[in-house]
Formats: sequence, structure tokens, C-alpha cells
Amino acid sequence: MASERPILRVGVRQTTPWTILTEDENKRISVGGLMGDIVQAMSDTLQFDYMALMVPDNEFGIPLKNGSWTGMIGMIQRGEADFALGPFGTSYERETVIDFTIPVIHSNLAILSIRPKVQYDIEGILKTFSLEVWLGILFSVVTVSIVLGLVEMTEKMMFNYMCKTDPFQSIMLSVKAITQEGSPWLPERDASRILVAFWLVASLIFVSSFSGILTAMLTVPKVTIPIDSLKDMVSQSKIPWRMIPGTFLIKYFQESDNKVHQKAYKGISGTIPSAWAAREDVMEGKYAIIAEETGIKTIIAWDFSTSGRCHLYQAREYVYSNNLYSIAFQTNSSYLERANRVIRGLMESGILYYWHSSYFANATQCLRPPAADRSAEDITALNIKAFGSSFILMAGGHFLALVTFVVEKVKQILQGFPNELEREGREEWQGIVWITEGRGKEEKIVREDCITLCHYYFTGKRFDIGIKLLKLIVSTYSG
Repeated sequence: MASERPILRVGVRQTTPWTILTEDENKRISVGGLMGDIVQAMSDTLQFDYMALMVPDNEFGIPLKNGSWTGMIGMIQRGEADFALGPFGTSYERETVIDFTIPVIHSNLAILSIRPKVQYDIEGILKTFSLEVWLGILFSVVTVSIVLGLVEMTEKMMFNYMCKTDPFQSIMLSVKAITQEGSPWLPERDASRILVAFWLVASLIFVSSFSGILTAMLTVPKVTIPIDSLKDMVSQSKIPWRMIPGTFLIKYFQESDNKVHQKAYKGISGTIPSAWAAREDVMEGKYAIIAEETGIKTIIAWDFSTSGRCHLYQAREYVYSNNLYSIAFQTNSSYLERANRVIRGLMESGILYYWHSSYFANATQCLRPPAADRSAEDITALNIKAFGSSFILMAGGHFLALVTFVVEKVKQILQGFPNELEREGREEWQGIVWITEGRGKEEKIVREDCITLCHYYFTGKRFDIGIKLLKLIVSTYSG
């Protein structure tokens, strides 16, 4: 008669997708997930039955000051379990009290947080250029205006022009060039025109670059990722973070001399039973978690399978890379070497890899950068936020124009400038322009002298004399 199969005690805790536990009406725990498949293969091959024992404190195991251990490692140390599934991240400290099998899988520890969304920046119109470029353009406008005015004034003195130089003409030409407007005034001599020509070319480059960059920012806005590494996580304060208790990573952070690790340990806002249990809170943005990558990918795959969209983001930079995960046995267990042969056979046949990858087959879509989330369905009309900076700029311009208008009106009231005489003077001046238009140099010089003389009388508020002078000049030239 065949001998009765031995029953081994197995320490377990809920760790989706590695260990998925279910309890029947008789309080008997059955083990599913990847570790459930492995332990079942070991049971069938090595001819033993097993009894799953839930770890009381729900921890993997960390050492205490008295030399004892918590969690599943503590169960093995005290002889309460023959082995524990974990899987456990291997470390020298743990190997002092237990024996590990060959690695079941090589994996990484990563950060899982809410997925960043496309957001339009209200300051986007200013971010097309750096601060240095904006200051350079402003400096160029001021410099060109001053230099153009000085060159124009010097040329008029050199060629005996008697007309008065208006400094605002060069300023308006410089500003209109950068805003791609035409100017009715152009310098009369070659040096000034060369300066204007090169400024027009430079302005065209500035405006074309601004237009192209702004178009790109509106159509393909940049996605800001707040947490893409452990350093990013500890440097921000908007999203807190949590970890699974009793893991080697917490002790690693606690004992590390690295400032980032120390900050990550001191900033832990709480603990979670498992990454799977915290998935909905992470999707709502309540906190980020640090967990094993397979569990993270399983959560991401679940999210995409159930909703058809990506709500979670795995940071690109790992917290801890290439960690080895194994099953823990009692020291000098007779089952250790036989268990290694079973695990090695599963790995060499590709079965273990197939089991492992099947849990996150749908995660690929959501492992891409958030900027790649924009599909054809997501390309819609630009909203008010996309043009927020433009509307603010326009409102600022309206306000500045209103203030300027009020200042002009107050100035007019204080000076008491008579609108009727101003209108009459303008009509007479148009007569001079019409009469001398197209005539020789002598008439143009006379007209420039008239400007100076009439300006003298109008500035002195002798409007009647100024208008009489204009009428006299018109009658003289029209005759």
C-alpha cells in the first residue's frame, strides 16, 4: 500500500498576482496566482500535500532588535511553517535565518502613480522662448530704435535737411517690424535703409520661430510628469507615497546613507496591504506607491482591460533594479534541492515565463509615455485654456489702451487745446502738403521751415497766429 503523502505547512499572504488567496466555507485557504502554480507543480512532482497558513501580521519579514523576525520569515524561523511562498527579495540578512531557492524571477521595484494628463499652460505664449531670448528681443527693439533715430538725424545734418527729426518714427518702425506690420515711413538715405532691411529680416525670423513653436505647443502640448524617479517623488509635495510594510526595501531606505533614500523613508505617509489593494486609491491620485514591477504591470493591465483607457503611470526610473525573488525554506530543508529542480525545469521549458507574462498581457498600451495617449478620438477643438494667455494678453492691451486714452483726455483738458482751431490748422497743413507735393527741393525745404515755425506758435498756445501763418503759406504757394 502506498505511503501517505506528507503535508507541508506553507506561509502565505495576499500578493496579487503572485499569490492570490481564496478561503472556502471550511476556512481552508487555496492558493492561486503565479506562486500557486509553482507550489502546485512542486506538490505534483515531489509528492506532497500542503496547507496554506495566513501570516498573522501580513508582512514578508523584517528583523527585530531581539533577533527574531516578523512576517512569513518569522513563521519559518519559529518552525510554524516549512516554507513560505512570498516571493521574497533575497538579501544576506534574510539568508542568515532561512534558505532561498534559486530565483523564481528577476524583477524591479518601481513607482506607480496617477497618470499625468495633457494640460494646456496658461503661460504657454511666454514659454515659446526662454527668458534670455525675450530679453534679447526687447533689447534689440530698443537698440534698433535708438540707433536708427541717431543715424537718421545724423544723415539729415550731413545732407543739409532742415526738417525736424521725429524720434517716434524710428520707434514705431522697429515695433511694427517685429509685429509684421507695414510702415508708411522709411528713411531717406542708404545707411538707415540698410539698418532697417537687416532688422526686417531678423524680425521675420523671430516671428516665424514664435509662430511655429506656438503652433506645436497648441497642437501637441507637453505632458508634465511629476514623478518619474525616486528623486522626483521626494522632491514634490503634491502626491504622498506609501509602501508595503515588512519589506526589505523599507529597511534598506532606513539604513541607507543616501539622502534621497533617507527622505523617501522619512516621508512615507502610510502603509498598504498590497499594491493590488491600493490600486483604486492610486488611480484617484490619493498617493503613489513603491511596489514590485510585476504587481504594478498587473494593475495597469487590469485598468486597461476594464476601462479601455490608461489611468496609471509607472515611473521610468526604477527604485531598485534586478532584484532576485525566491521561495523561502527552513534552513537545511530536505525539500530545498528538489524544489530547485522543479523551478529550474519550469524556467527551462518556458512555462514559468508564460505564466508570469500572462498576468499583464494588456499592460503594453499603458506603459508608453503619457504624451502618446492622444489618439484620433482625443484630437478635438482647442479649449479656452489653450488660448488663456492670448486672452490675458489682449485684456492687458485693452487696459493699457484705456489708461492711455484717459491720460490723453486729462492732458487735453489741462492744456485747453481748442478742437476747432486744431481742426482748422490740420486742414491748412494738408493744403501745404498738397501744394508742395511733387515739386522741387526748394519747396520741400520751405515746407520743413514752415513745420518748425508753426510748431513754435502752436507750442506757445498762439493757435491764431499759427493758423494765419498756415493760410498765408497756402495762399502764397497756390498762387
